[in-house]
Amino acid sequence: MLTSHGVELRDVYVGPEGVLTGSMRLVQEAKEREAAEARRQAIARKRRRSSASARRSRPRSRPCGPRRRARSSSSSCC
Repeated sequence: MLTSHGVELRDVYVGPEGVLTGSMRLVQEAKEREAAEARRQAIARKRRRSSASARRSRPRSRPCGPRRRARSSSSSCC
């Protein structure tokens, strides 16, 4: 690979499509990075949906009746 510092030797890419070098290797690596990011985003979306549905399905706590003024500090409605 030619860079501003001269020639750099890089390992070949060996994958399901065979051995890739040069620009084809860079293209394949970019595709894999994009696919990995898409998977991460899909997992994050599923987690958000799952936690949102879990919050909606939880039973809500109910007050123990109409609020009444307590006569002493030690008494409460519950």
